[in-house]
Amino acid sequence: MALVGTWNDSDGKAVLKIDAPVVKGNPKGLMRWTFTESKNEKSIWFFVATVGEEKYGNLCLSTDDSKGALDFSKEGAYEKWTKTKTRAYVVFHYTTGKDQISLNFGNEKAFKAIATEAKLKKVTESSDVYVTPAGWLDKYLDMNGREKVFPNDDAKKFTRSK
Repeated sequence: MALVGTWNDSDGKAVLKIDAPVVKGNPKGLMRWTFTESKNEKSIWFFVATVGEEKYGNLCLSTDDSKGALDFSKEGAYEKWTKTKTRAYVVFHYTTGKDQISLNFGNEKAFKAIATEAKLKKVTESSDVYVTPAGWLDKYLDMNGREKVFPNDDAKKFTRSK
């Protein structure tokens, strides 16, 4: 698990802690990151996958803002979330190197253009969240590469804390 650890961003203003708590019922590989910037701290659960040779992460979210941040640290919470209609993901591209990671959440305008071209529906008219069929993004990235959606210059770099 190359991502597990404590990471500092390149300008020294934020800390990213990634751990992989073992919780009964959660899938193997589910991780949690806690991002601290100033005095704000937010934890998000995620898992990783590969498309070809590229590495991607999937943040686990909900389109129901009233639920707040998801917490899968209790048995059954992850399974309950998987059955909701408000389940959502944000995909990011990442790279790893010796004591470095790079996270890229992509170009929003490029993704909107691709989603519109593919005639994907929005969750709600006012939302920027799209309903994507299973495997759709995998197929797009496999056929077209990641550069349009995840250009290299959009990446945020972190260095492992010593």
